[in-house]
Amino acid sequence: MMNIHFTNPDIARRFSYLEIDESVIEDAKYGWLIIRNELNAILEKFLHKMDVLGFADQIADAHELKLKLYRHWANLFSCSFSNDYIEQVRRSGIAHREVGLEPAHLTIGYAFIIDEMIKVLEKKITDDPARRVRTIRAINKLGALDAGIALSSYNAVLLD
Repeated sequence: MMNIHFTNPDIARRFSYLEIDESVIEDAKYGWLIIRNELNAILEKFLHKMDVLGFADQIADAHELKLKLYRHWANLFSCSFSNDYIEQVRRSGIAHREVGLEPAHLTIGYAFIIDEMIKVLEKKITDDPARRVRTIRAINKLGALDAGIALSSYNAVLLD
């Protein structure tokens, strides 16, 4: 059983549903050691894509957003899953709502960044195919967890 204590039963259910356990966390941390060196380039590509698709008007400061995104992903892959982490993700979901970004765009943004992370892992983990698969699966699970928390917060604002 995991050594993480959740004060929020909803978060505990999400972990159970996604089958996030110690081995998934270990694989995600391993993936982060590889991804973190490429994350700035991934975020640059993401911000460029947003600009090309006409979302630049929703970005007040691209440099500040890139820093926030980097901290966000670093926080996720620290795998602390603390109340501070959960609150940070909730604030992020609410902020996306406040700037008028639709839930579909939030989901697509997660998919884009995670796909870029997977491309990095595919290139870098060449000596152990089983580890590559486990690491990619772990990155997907943590990304889904994070996106789910953000989207739930986004939707909660709509219901208030």
